[in-house]
Amino acid sequence: MAHPTENDRRMMLSFTSLFFILLYYVFHSVPDLGESLRIFMLGINISIITTLVVSLFTPVSFHSVGAGGLFGTVIGLMKYTQEYLIIWLVAAFVILVLTALSRYKLKAHGAFEIYVGLIIGIAAQALVFFFPI
Repeated sequence: MAHPTENDRRMMLSFTSLFFILLYYVFHSVPDLGESLRIFMLGINISIITTLVVSLFTPVSFHSVGAGGLFGTVIGLMKYTQEYLIIWLVAAFVILVLTALSRYKLKAHGAFEIYVGLIIGIAAQALVFFFPI
C-alpha cells in the first residue's frame, strides 16, 4: 500500500476544512447548541486552515494537531468555565505525549513536524476560548 503524498494530504485537509466550515455554520445557526460548542468548532476550523497553510511549506503531523487540539481545548475550557479540570488536563497531556511519541517512534514524522502540529493544535483551541469572537 502506497503512502499518501503531500498533495494527497493537502487535498484531504482541504475537503475536511470545507466540511468543518459547513459544520461551524450549522452550529453557529442553532443557538440552543451552546456557546462553548461554537467556540470549539471555530478552533477546529482555525487549526485545519492553519495546518493546510503551514503544510504548503513544511510537513505537519495531523495526529499532533489533533492531540494538541484536545489539550488546548481542556486549557480553554478551564478558562471558559473557571473550573480546575486537572484530571482532564492530565489525561489530555498523556494522550498528547503518547501520540507524539508514537509518531516519532514509527518514524512517521520528525520532531519538528510533531512540534509544529502540537503548537497549531494547542494554540488554535486555547486561543479561541481565551479570546472568543
